[in-house]
Amino acid sequence: MDAKLLYAFFLDRVSLSIKNGWIDNQGRVFIYYLIKNICEDLNCGTQKACKLLDELEKELIRNIKMQIWIMKLPGRILRF
Repeated sequence: MDAKLLYAFFLDRVSLSIKNGWIDNQGRVFIYYLIKNICEDLNCGTQKACKLLDELEKELIRNIKMQIWIMKLPGRILRF
């Protein structure tokens, strides 16, 4: 559940980054979110914040790979 909350904080920061123009030439948005700030926002220690970041990163990577795989299979409906 904490990883989902952290993800919501990241989404909030994406909108701020877009407002501030923190976007590179390829349209990627940069997010600045220090571990210290994550700990404060989630009221947790550094070790838990790092664990949540790892969990979130693994899930995002899995979702990105899944989207690439789906795009390679046009016209096919997949259910998860």
